[in-house]
Amino acid sequence: EGRRVWAHLFCCEPQAHLTDEEITAIAAWATGLDKTPLRCLRELLEVWRESGAAYRGRLSLNAAWTKACADHISPDAWFSPDPLEAAVDGLPVTVHVAPDPFRVLLMGTYFGTCLSLDSFNKDSVLANAYDANKAVVFALGAQGQVLARKLVCISTGFSLLGYRTYVAADESLTRQRREGVAAMVDAFCGRWARRAGLALGLSGSPAALSGLFWHDD
Repeated sequence: EGRRVWAHLFCCEPQAHLTDEEITAIAAWATGLDKTPLRCLRELLEVWRESGAAYRGRLSLNAAWTKACADHISPDAWFSPDPLEAAVDGLPVTVHVAPDPFRVLLMGTYFGTCLSLDSFNKDSVLANAYDANKAVVFALGAQGQVLARKLVCISTGFSLLGYRTYVAADESLTRQRREGVAAMVDAFCGRWARRAGLALGLSGSPAALSGLFWHDD
């Protein structure tokens, strides 16, 4: 049933990394969206299929910000950061910005937060997937399993703001590995900020681009 609803809503096959449960969760969440958020979701999926991971810079409601940001930062470095690969206490880890919007839609579900697709701030994930001044950083294991995630954004003053880093409660993650994965996420963000020409900020908030509901988690 979840795959049937998915096909009706999105007119594409689900990503290979999605489980049947995740497919059903995304489909169920999307069926409850109002017309404007659903239109945004369909636009971002269409542009993502055409443009890949840098799709946010090509979305209609991001156009003004994307043009203006070029006076302050390197758009290419912001939209297409290089991944960071390393071994954390023998565990292979890759840190990068979500390569597809479905990871972003599941960012709360992976960790049971208020952004889970069945929780009260669930619709915020759409702003995180759509808005050009927001991004979600993931740490993945060798098999593509989600080890950590962190929401970041560019403030109105063009500094990089980072929110809580969630690390998975996985049996393979000892305390040392958990700390190492979190540190690796921070290192990725620091390198990304330098390359994009962003200062690291401690306060502030991002500009509202799409008008979609947003919560900073």
